[in-house]
Amino acid sequence: MFTLPGLIALLVMHYTKVHEMSAWLRPLPVMNLLYLGACFGLLLDIRLGIARPEACPQLRLVLPLWLMTLVSVALTGGPVAHEATLVMVYMLLFLVIAQGVQSFRGLRIVGLSILAISLFLGVVAAIQALNPFQCNLLTVGAYGDITGHPDGRPCESAVECRQDPELGENYVCERPGPLNTMSMAHGRVSYRGILADPNELALSLVIAMPFAMTMFAQYRSLLSLLLLIASFAITLPVVVWSESRTGQVAFVVVVAAYLMQRVRWKDLVAAAVLAAPMLLLGGRSGEEADESAMERLEAWSAGIDMVKSSPLWGVGKSQFMEHHIRTAHNSYMLVAAELGLIGIVLWISILYTSFKIVVLAIRRYRGRPDGTLACAWARALLASLCGIAAGTNFLSLGYHPMVWAFVALSGSYYLAVRRHDPEFRVVFGLRDLLAVTGCVLLYLVGVAGYLKMRGVR
Repeated sequence: MFTLPGLIALLVMHYTKVHEMSAWLRPLPVMNLLYLGACFGLLLDIRLGIARPEACPQLRLVLPLWLMTLVSVALTGGPVAHEATLVMVYMLLFLVIAQGVQSFRGLRIVGLSILAISLFLGVVAAIQALNPFQCNLLTVGAYGDITGHPDGRPCESAVECRQDPELGENYVCERPGPLNTMSMAHGRVSYRGILADPNELALSLVIAMPFAMTMFAQYRSLLSLLLLIASFAITLPVVVWSESRTGQVAFVVVVAAYLMQRVRWKDLVAAAVLAAPMLLLGGRSGEEADESAMERLEAWSAGIDMVKSSPLWGVGKSQFMEHHIRTAHNSYMLVAAELGLIGIVLWISILYTSFKIVVLAIRRYRGRPDGTLACAWARALLASLCGIAAGTNFLSLGYHPMVWAFVALSGSYYLAVRRHDPEFRVVFGLRDLLAVTGCVLLYLVGVAGYLKMRGVR
């Protein structure tokens, strides 16, 4: 499979941003070259018959969403060329994964690669959490990301670091970590790039856990057991150290979704035992947490106003913060506000179809001797998608590569199943469209009602 080398390199760079840390890689168009290589690998796989030119169900919705994004930007006077390029990046990532990985072997390689990358990020966060607080000089990188450079001075607050700073330099008191990373908000572990937010870092680890669970469920070997233990041993502390309530919710949802698919009381007990330490130790509380929650509600209220002002095509992609001081902290509200009702229906339809693929597969192959592998991977993807659905309700991830990668894995799973069972089909029809539209309208009305009840509107 010639798609895999370029694809895995793409995932590594998207998650870790290591090319931005290297002095000799930074001037090169690394991401462009990797996308070109991955797309060439996909074309080569199709030419050699390794991959079939068959569209997964979501692809029929992804292209209209991309076009809707361009229409929205054009109608609102935004930079069409710039936004088209940004969206094309995520669309290409989806295309390479969904159409280039058409076998269970390829699915396993990509899934384990994402797990390995996530565990690497978890180790970086763990080292960061165990380091003492130091004065960190903030600098802006070549790609606009802010990094910290510790100067070795111990501290308890940023005031100590600013006693005699050089002109124009800004210091914070945080825990330094490898790769010029540092904590934020006085101790919350974080990374950099697309995972600079502690909530998104925690979510990235949580939604990768089902791959370790599936490997252990399939092989029951010592290696798979060690992988499973490592996954939980790294993910649990990182979620706690990130102080992410979103990470907490996603962890509970993912573990419950994976274990409860067989609905046995032993699985319920196991889920409760695994979630208990994180629920007791993680998350923020007090005035800071209350203030954060109120900021989210105010952003949601602003999103509702944007939908009302332009219900069909929205205010334009990347324009939410032109109308409100903060981002939406809610992917559904963000997409609805920026792309209107048409855009959010398409976006939810893609997520809905991803769920539909794995749910129908579980129903079809559960209990069948010839469907063990298909059922195992469907369970893993369903758990990950449940975590994404929960996390995106509190984070602005509508255009995030991590989300698009997991949605694409559902598409590649569909094509892998079709290779062994051509009669397995999943379609998105009129009834599905009406159901999604109804759910979107109900969600927006429900959020507006909740905001009114809380006195925000």
